[in-house]
Amino acid sequence: MEITSKRHPYKFYLTLILCNIVLTIFASFLLIKSLELNNGKYGLGTLFIFGIAISITIGFIKNASNFVLNTKGLFFKNIFYPWEDLTTVKLTGKGDMVFTTGECATLIFKDNKKIEIFDDFYSNISDIKCYIQKNVVDKNEQTEISTEKQSFIDINQEFFIPYKGNPVFSFRGIMTWGVILFFILIPFFSKKPNNSTGLTFISLISLIWFLLNSRAMYFFEISENFFIIRNHYYFWVKDIYNISDIREVVYDRQHKQPNNLRIISKDFNTKTYFAGSLTDKTWLEMKQELESKNISVRNHCIPEN
Repeated sequence: MEITSKRHPYKFYLTLILCNIVLTIFASFLLIKSLELNNGKYGLGTLFIFGIAISITIGFIKNASNFVLNTKGLFFKNIFYPWEDLTTVKLTGKGDMVFTTGECATLIFKDNKKIEIFDDFYSNISDIKCYIQKNVVDKNEQTEISTEKQSFIDINQEFFIPYKGNPVFSFRGIMTWGVILFFILIPFFSKKPNNSTGLTFISLISLIWFLLNSRAMYFFEISENFFIIRNHYYFWVKDIYNISDIREVVYDRQHKQPNNLRIISKDFNTKTYFAGSLTDKTWLEMKQELESKNISVRNHCIPEN
């Protein structure tokens, strides 16, 4: 049996296409200005932007090479690496690739040849990691990845400890409602008569701003057997994880976004939740509780001193 990697249609192809479209539009604008004003600086700016676009494209392709793995080894960039030459394997962890979460599998072979397989670039990353876990790490021995049915546990009988912040008076909450309040008050302080077009525009902007920020308002609940994710505003959201199915939890922050929590299940499926209302103290208290249940927590963003 062998597995062939599949590039992710959205996280690889769509991200790369959108990035190039934006850069091309910007470069075209500079090129038009250069021709209109006969200014060489705009021309240099155009070349610089196109250079960035080319560099990003090369970086994406270089870090998302297609590969094949089987029970004998890994065929990567036209080179075959046998599993017996593998010296180090880490199926979770952080790499250095920008425009992604950085989450990746790291394989180190003899002569210190390091291969990083980034999660975001492959749609079948879970199958890839499970294959390596079973056939390389465990070598067909009993593995953590189990499909056995567990005894039924009534979630309604569980006692949950909440880990949440204030959705209004936290930094993210103040930023959300402060901007919305500003937009709402504009018509009252405007000397011009209000009209339906202006009110509709303000309402639409406020709604978009609310939706953008409310996706960063998740909070968490932990019991003896379950880990639940909820949202302060999306009252219908209730993602339930069995504690025994969680391999690892990651605290992270990407590109100046709010702190987020990433759950990695034992079958290497991942999901990320932004939680902008939690304080550092609450994050660390939750980390302690998760570790007490033998769940590994990687903390990349909360100071522990």
